[in-house]
Amino acid sequence: MSIFEDNKQFERVMGALFDRVLEEESISRELASANLIVRFHYTDPEAVLTVDLTARPPSYRFDDEGEADVEMTQSGDVAHEFWLGRLSAVRGLATGKISTRGNVPKALKLLPAIKPVFALYPEVLRELGLNHLIPHDPGIASRRRKSSWWERFFRSRASVELSRLPQDTLPGQAQKPIEALPLGHSPVLPEDEAELRKEMLRRMI
Repeated sequence: MSIFEDNKQFERVMGALFDRVLEEESISRELASANLIVRFHYTDPEAVLTVDLTARPPSYRFDDEGEADVEMTQSGDVAHEFWLGRLSAVRGLATGKISTRGNVPKALKLLPAIKPVFALYPEVLRELGLNHLIPHDPGIASRRRKSSWWERFFRSRASVELSRLPQDTLPGQAQKPIEALPLGHSPVLPEDEAELRKEMLRRMI
C-alpha cells in the first residue's frame, strides 16, 4: 500500500514541489540548460508527470502527450524516497526501483542541479499539512553526504566519457534500446559505495 492516499494527493504533492522548483530561478535555470523533456510514469498511485525543460520558462503537466527525451517509471513510494534524499538515482536504477528509457546519460547530468530540491520537498509536505510523511531520521543528512559521489562521478569525464554510454531509445530512433531492469527486480549488489560505483560503470559502458 502506498504512503499516498490516492493519485489526487500524489499529484497535489508533485505539483506543489515542481511549482517551487520552477520558481527557484537558480534551480530552473540549471534544469533548463539540459533542454530535455522528461516524463515520469508512476505506479501505486497511477500518475504521469511530464516536465518540459525545452519550454521557456520550463513547465510541467500531468499527461503523456507528445514525445519525451527520457522516460522514467517508478512507484509513488520510490519517488517519495528519492525526493527525501534517501534513495540515490544510481542505486534506484541498479536495483530496478527506477526503470528508464531514452537519453539516460544526459538525464543523469541533471542530478547535481536537483540536489537543492531535496531540501524543498519536506517544506512542501509541511505546507500541505502532510508532516506525517516526513521521516524523523537524523541519519538522512549523513546519508546524503555519503551518496554525493555520484555527483562527482557524472561530472567528471576522467572516469568515463558520457558519449560512450547508451543513447536515446525512444520509438523511431535507430539506437539500440536500453534494457532497463523491470520494476521490483532486485539483483545482488555490493553494499559498499565504491564497489557499487564500479558495478554500475561495468553495466553502463
